[in-house]
Amino acid sequence: MTDARVAAVHARRWLLVTALAALAYGLGLQQLEPYFFLWDDNVTYHLPVLSHNARAVFDAGTLPHVNLHQYLGQPHLAMGQTAALYPPAYLGLLIARLLGDLRALPDILVTLHLIVAALGMHVLLRLHGARPWIASAGGLLWITAPFVPLAARSWLLIGYVAALLPWNLFCLERLIRRPTLNAIVALAGVKALLFLQGYVQYAVLAATFDGIYIVVGWLLRREMRAAAWATVRAYALALLATGAFAAPLLVPMLEAARASAYRATRLGYDEFISNTMPFGAFAQAQILRMVDGAIHQASGALFYVGLPVLALLASLLLPSRLRDPRLRPLLAALITGGCALLLSTRLHGVLYHVPLYSSFRWHFKLFLIALVFWLVAAGGAAEALARRRGRAPAAVACALVAALALQLAIVAVPAWRQPFGPNRLVAPVETLRDDVAAQLGARDPVRPSGRVVSMWMHPHHPRIERLLPFHFATLAGVYHMGGYEPLIGAESLALAMHLEYSNIFRYRLEPRVLQQLELWGVRWLLLPDQPNLRASLDAFPGRIAVRRTHADVLVAELTRALPLISYADRPATAVDAVWGINEIVIDAAGADAPPGDGARVLRLALAPLPWWTWSVDGAPMGAAAFDAATRQMVLDVPAGARQVTVRYRNVPFTIGLTIALFSFGAVLAAAIVRRRRALSGCSGESAS
Repeated sequence: MTDARVAAVHARRWLLVTALAALAYGLGLQQLEPYFFLWDDNVTYHLPVLSHNARAVFDAGTLPHVNLHQYLGQPHLAMGQTAALYPPAYLGLLIARLLGDLRALPDILVTLHLIVAALGMHVLLRLHGARPWIASAGGLLWITAPFVPLAARSWLLIGYVAALLPWNLFCLERLIRRPTLNAIVALAGVKALLFLQGYVQYAVLAATFDGIYIVVGWLLRREMRAAAWATVRAYALALLATGAFAAPLLVPMLEAARASAYRATRLGYDEFISNTMPFGAFAQAQILRMVDGAIHQASGALFYVGLPVLALLASLLLPSRLRDPRLRPLLAALITGGCALLLSTRLHGVLYHVPLYSSFRWHFKLFLIALVFWLVAAGGAAEALARRRGRAPAAVACALVAALALQLAIVAVPAWRQPFGPNRLVAPVETLRDDVAAQLGARDPVRPSGRVVSMWMHPHHPRIERLLPFHFATLAGVYHMGGYEPLIGAESLALAMHLEYSNIFRYRLEPRVLQQLELWGVRWLLLPDQPNLRASLDAFPGRIAVRRTHADVLVAELTRALPLISYADRPATAVDAVWGINEIVIDAAGADAPPGDGARVLRLALAPLPWWTWSVDGAPMGAAAFDAATRQMVLDVPAGARQVTVRYRNVPFTIGLTIALFSFGAVLAAAIVRRRRALSGCSGESAS
């Protein structure tokens, strides 16, 4: 076996070691604390959103374009952070279903992404010349850096981003060194995934620091200055290709932003600059003094880099290292990471007047970008030191082991591994859902006899109001403020009386409010069994009936609420229908239909979104109409109709999908043409 082949086998073994160690780390976190990543937004937003995706794809065989249950019908895919178009999310959902425990989903997804993250950092360091064992150490340092697991406890999207950032840098560095079509497509593919996973702020920030890295590289690297125009052209093409590949999500999001109650406008300065990284907390963390509540409930352990890593970075600034042209890419990474660190503090205020950036929030998240650049630089510095003779390799190994041990120890300390918020799920999701269904007397959780609204739910059901909009028809809904303004339809929100944020009802019960609730089919109110709330309900005898209490949860019925679907001439009689994914199938010939075979008018309590269509017995009837006074859907059903189907067709998604398919086809055609030309060239040389 040749020396090159031996080296290749050796490198592959270290790659396998990296993957197995990352898997062991993810499983070890479960031993440290079961459901380690099931906290905060992972409980209150991502778990119910992904559960809705699973019901759509696995049970109904379709992508979820709309959530019929929240805000009287709310675009789902276009919300971005639903991850409806992110393939790895469905792999995690499939595994969770096989295990029979949906609560395990955040831990499954984060663990899978930690493996990809470690491998990404490994290959990135190998590209920069690190030997295999140093690259493996760098991969493990990346996934054990406290920011990654501690932030992912609350936001599993951090796991997605941690997996994709090293691969983004790997593809960027390949493009810088050789701007070929393959390099352009690879970078665009990774960036498209970074966009499709839903955390759009990170997709924009990653591109921003790509640009900073390129500019710093021009200043430091002679070979980059010689090919400056080729790099700019290739990177611009990669960004265009990213937009094309991500168009199935990008186009619906642009349409949703146009019609949203919260358009991407500049935030108030106080909100814009809130939750930046406290530099004092960063400095103290390096000497293991973790500030309590540095960001929300989380400690300063978030911002730990560690003295061993900082010492490796400092070694790049020695005069002998500064003169070494081979280390210039590492110096560029060090400087770029420093820029990210500074912009994660209140210095981020300098971007307040820059379009788009002024709509982003919570800039401490930039610390993750600082980390990825710094660990690249630290891994390269470790390799440079290990090249020295004598005890240098052993000293580097000791430094890396010490750095890794410190990071593992920090995550293991209960007082330091605090999530951002207190939300936690202790009961299986199905138990909570079925419990509410039993309270409402519903045969099927998605088909109670009317809409449900929660009023400051009791802690017995921790944050269950966030689960409601994905299992029951509700008036309000859930949105997420993770980095950009929520894309909630302005008219939907107005008709829902601006009931915002986690489906909690915040209005006083008075005749005006009750009339709106009854018009839109709100049948049930869930609230804590407290004397002041009971008194509020008792003020409306004949309109509100307290049905029962269950585990300190008061269940009240609005007896005059209109059904969700009825005929115009029989508004109080409910029409039987099946609520599916993206559609409602109505039995127009059932026992609840008016007598006679003449034409009739159906009324549906759905918000006037632009892409509703309907059909009768399979025959398309065009776009749905809405009553000018109530804004509810009205359908003129012809005589003899047996089944009416109301369907939401996401036209922007279709446009985006067409763009993406055309782009993939163009890339494939270009690859085939290049391959044929290469083969023709080889044949010509052989003939000559």
